[in-house]
Amino acid sequence: MRKYLFLSIIGLWLFSTSSIAQIRTIELPEYESCNTESLVINKMQMNDSETVLFCDGFGEPNNWIYLTSGIYLKGKSGKIYKFLHSEGFEMDKQVFMPASGTVSFKLYMEPLDKKETSFDFIEGQDENQFRILGIKTYKINGTYSLFNQRRSD
Repeated sequence: MRKYLFLSIIGLWLFSTSSIAQIRTIELPEYESCNTESLVINKMQMNDSETVLFCDGFGEPNNWIYLTSGIYLKGKSGKIYKFLHSEGFEMDKQVFMPASGTVSFKLYMEPLDKKETSFDFIEGQDENQFRILGIKTYKINGTYSLFNQRRSD
């Protein structure tokens, strides 16, 4: 009797853990190149319903930064992942920098396919718009991202 009870409990536990959404988190994601020092992706969380980019925007106090709601991610596969919404940043509007010169916010994007190993963050077609290219969806042990190199100088 105990054997059946134990097996039932194990089966229930396995079923409940498999039905919970898996969230992959990458701290300080590594990337290949970027055309700005005004925008940094500090962390990303990927799950079945969305990809969340935790960002910091930098600028001189009382200056502004701007992000268009036309941003998108382009996977290494070529697939496009659209912008869903933001939290802590008003899109399509000049956002003035506080005295600290930093504003933190989240960008919610369509979920990346699990097979994507990297993607590009693209604000738009204009060369002056933000681009962060080759953002890795995994951590590379023993190497530093461009972000880490820039911050350690």
